[in-house]
Amino acid sequence: ARPTKVPASERRQWLTLEESLLVRPSLVCSARPSPSHREAGCAALALTLESRALAHSLEIADVRCVGVSSAGAKDGGGGESLALQACAPEGSSRLRLPSGSSGQLLFALSGKLATAADGSAVDAFARRRLLRACRAADSSLAPRQARSTGGAPTPAAPSAPSGDFRLPNFVDVIVSWSADGGRFGEIYALQVPCERSPAASPCPLDMHLLAPETATLEPGMTVPVTLRIRNASIVGPVSFYFVADPAPELIWLGCERSEVIRLPPLSTHVAELRAFVASPGVFNLNRFRFFVVSLPPGAGAVPASEEAPLAFAFPVERLLHAKAAES
Repeated sequence: ARPTKVPASERRQWLTLEESLLVRPSLVCSARPSPSHREAGCAALALTLESRALAHSLEIADVRCVGVSSAGAKDGGGGESLALQACAPEGSSRLRLPSGSSGQLLFALSGKLATAADGSAVDAFARRRLLRACRAADSSLAPRQARSTGGAPTPAAPSAPSGDFRLPNFVDVIVSWSADGGRFGEIYALQVPCERSPAASPCPLDMHLLAPETATLEPGMTVPVTLRIRNASIVGPVSFYFVADPAPELIWLGCERSEVIRLPPLSTHVAELRAFVASPGVFNLNRFRFFVVSLPPGAGAVPASEEAPLAFAFPVERLLHAKAAES
């Protein structure tokens, strides 16, 4: 009998070789968004970059930001590119990091969609696929939300009032770099939370203090100050009042103590005040204290009431340089 022919695929022998590779990132990025204390309707995005390249410098070619909702974070879907405005003089050189050095970049994030062309050398389609794969591989994304609420699902944020600034739930920051020899690459800071966690700070309020940086002293001159207070809680309303403390040579005109203000979630209260400066000098206009008299259920470990309010102050300087009038 003739021997049965064995398929060629079964006669092959496969040899598998494995080798452990140590991957060292050339660039490390950390991102931190925060409300702007100088301009209403805007947020600040601070980036800290550290070069870990061994023998060459890295140049930061481009920075982009992608807004991602909670649903997009769970299913790995993409988001929309948000416009970033660099807080640096126009025409300044791009950041260049020598080996082992670090640097910081600051951007204004207004929530508008980006319209500029993508200047990165990385293909946009390849980036979307890589972002989706990175989100799916990051197993800490879903537990991160569960840990922030003690295992319970994160409540959905209500819609912001009309005209109020509203950030997405998360942002993905994409930093493009280039090096000598035609090398380039990207690094991602994924799922940077925009909304503050209720457990991150005991104060449920955010503050924007808007005022001119300089003023010339003239008879009867007063400085306009705009105080914007936002309820950062997404759980429920917050009731509070604020007090404007005077200082030597600085007097607040009008009522120095407000009435009790009740703010729904993510709503903003605007107060217009005027400051009188008696002499030239540099003055810190942030002399406001906030007293919370009512919190949403479960928002704080210590209950608040009008008899025992919770007092807060924001350690942010808003300096005014008062100059004497030229004679």
